[in-house]
Amino acid sequence: MKKTNINIEELARQLEIDLKNIDIKSLARSAKRKANEKARRMYPEASPLTKLGSREPRLRFVADTNIFISAVMAGENTRTLQLLLKLLWDNNIELVAGTPLLIELEEIGQVFQQPLPKEVYNTLLSKTRRIDPSPESVQICKPYFPGSEASDMVHAATCLEAEATLITNDRHFDRIRDAGLIRVWSIQDAIEKLILTKR
Repeated sequence: MKKTNINIEELARQLEIDLKNIDIKSLARSAKRKANEKARRMYPEASPLTKLGSREPRLRFVADTNIFISAVMAGENTRTLQLLLKLLWDNNIELVAGTPLLIELEEIGQVFQQPLPKEVYNTLLSKTRRIDPSPESVQICKPYFPGSEASDMVHAATCLEAEATLITNDRHFDRIRDAGLIRVWSIQDAIEKLILTKR
């Protein structure tokens, strides 16, 4: 992915213009509902399977939509924007997502009209490789999520199958993280590990 020079302050200013009359949290809830509907259609019932083996850490991530939402709402706090740009333009980082997460991103991305937010959004979509997890991976993750969180279950199954770390601030993933099935970083964890720590 070719890195372009993006001025973070200008990006924040343009995001503010795009989001002036948008309730981003309502938009995110609507996108999540659509993603949940799609996830329930894709994985109505998954068959039982034994637990998959342990995974080696890699720089492969599933970036939940709340990273994008936090970045666009950051205003003066540019570290979240820096994290988003790091995920997009660091060639050592691979982004993956299942169909429900891509649906959420597409819904949210419709509001961007300014050139820099559109560029960032389009780069996010083009860099993210689609991986729809197998029903077996979904079945492994299913006990950790209530039925209304079908898309989150698919996000976790994508991490399991792709050996990816999930970056999210959603607490829905605490149980599956604590069980050791997938790695989950908060946005602050990701900032500390990818931005603040010299690699």
